[in-house]
Amino acid sequence: MDTRKLLTGFAAASMIMTGAASIAHAQGVQPGTVYSLHTAAKGSCPSLDWHLVGGEGGAISGMVAWNNMQSMAQVSGKMNADKSITMMAKEVSGPKVGATAKVTGNAESDGWLLLNIEGSGVKCDGIKVPIWRASGGTQQ
Repeated sequence: MDTRKLLTGFAAASMIMTGAASIAHAQGVQPGTVYSLHTAAKGSCPSLDWHLVGGEGGAISGMVAWNNMQSMAQVSGKMNADKSITMMAKEVSGPKVGATAKVTGNAESDGWLLLNIEGSGVKCDGIKVPIWRASGGTQQ
């Protein structure tokens, strides 16, 4: 293969990857982004342990646990282009298996997710979840 073709191929690949990264950044979540946090109980909101992972096209999935990790729900949804978040949580272990809750929120410009959860017997507002990157393990 001649050098000019090789360099042209590298340049084209670089432009494609840069474009894809820009689209993911504009959506507010990049594949492999990890959101993780433990919050203390406050009012009617129990202490919660969140572990969410960003996927392709703004998808977010993971789990939220409470009651000292004895109850857990699977969470899945999406971060939209305007950085709003809508997810559904379905309890998979604990006393209310099958119960659902809606998780809504936004990605804030300061690098945090601001989430609310509402469902059977639970209402939590203003949960702040820091953004962590899987590749570096450091807070963004």
